[in-house]
Amino acid sequence: MNLRFVLGLILLSMVISLAFSVIPSAESTSLQVISPVNGQTFYYGQKLVLVAKYIPGAIATINLIHGTTAIPFPNKEFNSSGYLTYDFGTFGINLTQPGEYIIDITVTYPQYAAANITVYYVPFTATIIAEVQ
Repeated sequence: MNLRFVLGLILLSMVISLAFSVIPSAESTSLQVISPVNGQTFYYGQKLVLVAKYIPGAIATINLIHGTTAIPFPNKEFNSSGYLTYDFGTFGINLTQPGEYIIDITVTYPQYAAANITVYYVPFTATIIAEVQ
């Protein structure tokens, strides 16, 4: 075979593969919750801090749900690197009720995305062994 012909076939296959490949863009980015981890257990004195990644400049609506009570927090914008950090407070100080807490994040612009993370607050627990005489 002619070397030019073989090189032409290789170049043609590269051009075709580039034409049909998917190039990732900011619009195809999914909402990622980095912290806390779903199912994580917190104890007295630990801070509940949300760290998420999405499209830079997107606006998130954030709610903290405990039981039947949804606590809305001010909307927060993802920074120029696409990160959002939100400090809900400290368990045992301003987050005092034990049990399940759900962090609900919704973004409507520029592209809809949502995430729910469930965490648990367990107050101090201890085992007491007593001998009665």
